[in-house]
Amino acid sequence: MKHQKITVVTAMLTALKCFGNQPNTPKNILFLMCDDLKPLLNCYGDCRAITPNFDRLAERGFVFDNAFCQYPVCGPSRLSMLTGLRPTTSSAYENTQEQMWPETVRNIPSLPAYFKQNGYYTVSIGKVYHSPKETDLDSWSEPPVAFANHVYLLPKNRAKQEEFMRQHNAGAPWEEIGPKMLVACTEDADVADNEYMPGKHTDIAISKLRELADKKEPFFMGLGWSRPHYPFNAPKKYWNLYDREKIEVSGLEHIVPPENERVLRQKNWEVFDYGDVEDGPIDSALQKRMMHGYMACVSYVDAQLGRVLDELQQLGIAGQTVIVLIGDHGFHLGEHGLWGKFTHLEESARSPLIVADPGNLRAGSHISELVEFVDIYPSFCEMAGLPVPGHCEGSSLVPLMNGNSKHWKRAVFTQYNLGNAWGTSMRTEQYRYTEFIHPKTGKVQALSLYDLVKDPGSGRNFAYDDAYRPVVKQLHEQWLGGWQKQKEEMKCR
Repeated sequence: MKHQKITVVTAMLTALKCFGNQPNTPKNILFLMCDDLKPLLNCYGDCRAITPNFDRLAERGFVFDNAFCQYPVCGPSRLSMLTGLRPTTSSAYENTQEQMWPETVRNIPSLPAYFKQNGYYTVSIGKVYHSPKETDLDSWSEPPVAFANHVYLLPKNRAKQEEFMRQHNAGAPWEEIGPKMLVACTEDADVADNEYMPGKHTDIAISKLRELADKKEPFFMGLGWSRPHYPFNAPKKYWNLYDREKIEVSGLEHIVPPENERVLRQKNWEVFDYGDVEDGPIDSALQKRMMHGYMACVSYVDAQLGRVLDELQQLGIAGQTVIVLIGDHGFHLGEHGLWGKFTHLEESARSPLIVADPGNLRAGSHISELVEFVDIYPSFCEMAGLPVPGHCEGSSLVPLMNGNSKHWKRAVFTQYNLGNAWGTSMRTEQYRYTEFIHPKTGKVQALSLYDLVKDPGSGRNFAYDDAYRPVVKQLHEQWLGGWQKQKEEMKCR
């Protein structure tokens, strides 16, 4: 028996050593960002897409089942993660150049800047910030590398783009021609992975990992894949994984009270930026094609993830590299009749979050507590053994990963501004409650309340249902306290 105990202890120590959990050994950081990725992954219980590498990462890490962005738009969401600040603090609500790196965030260290200050070699490849080659450049140890995301390779699509460029060269203003360059919402060229940008960025990242593995200092790498964002362009072999005839698209309508339809009814608009999508109802054939393209892009990104995981293993640094993989926000794939993000609904706010921290013996677990992307900054700090800067408005996920949920928050918050109705949405275990406020008058424009237990698809707004009046009153009081109250209560519990 004594010999058996010694053998078990020795095996555990050996495992910890292999996973790089040795004291005084700095952990590398690999921050992987996917664009417009919803939890359409096997490890989230959705088996529609083929995602063996997402599942492989999940097996060695933690799957956060209820992770929510702060703002369902690429630029503001990424800025929130990379600064640790919420949109209400940064005042970043759009993908405009002025809001990519506003004055409000320049007096605090961004996530890469903080790691650089603490001896890390920092690298940005692909779409990390929304405008990676123009944003927060001093935070990187070398200039960010990123190529244009909207690349077309099929001859028919290239021909259309060339014709538009001829018009531009003949004098047509770019303001008119630029939008027309988005000639198709999907493409399936029969090409190698690195002909489209996610594969090219993966090539560069693997080459850089080989360099970084030989450096004395630890590294912080941000690697952003611009898929499955529109256009749903991916090599044909990933389209061939699926039979379009068997693809199903959700047709759930979004039901709202007539008096609030103007405020709450969301509309498709992003998809109509593409030249092969006509204004009006999106027919079933186009919906199936887009769904097919989205799943092909998910599998395409999955393959790139697999290449990175393999390279870490071959370089012998997998055991000392923290990996955090996220989608920058969710995406509607026909739910509520919508194709895109830009809503306060569950499909737009919820996105995958998988964290692999070498040496954590609870790896392979699912975590059901509500978490936010603003929690990522302090989590990286704690996993790397660095103090959390005081400006961070989120909370480290490490206690949850260690099995301690007693003092965790009970609600998380997502914003999205609709003209004269600025909405802040609060997600609790059972409900999603949103108040839409006029930005100048402060007057309530509308309410929405979805009961995710009774109505998981958020098909009915219960905010004006008499039976839910007590619920609305209780949620309103909780909503007024905001994230600050949640953070304060965490300290008291």
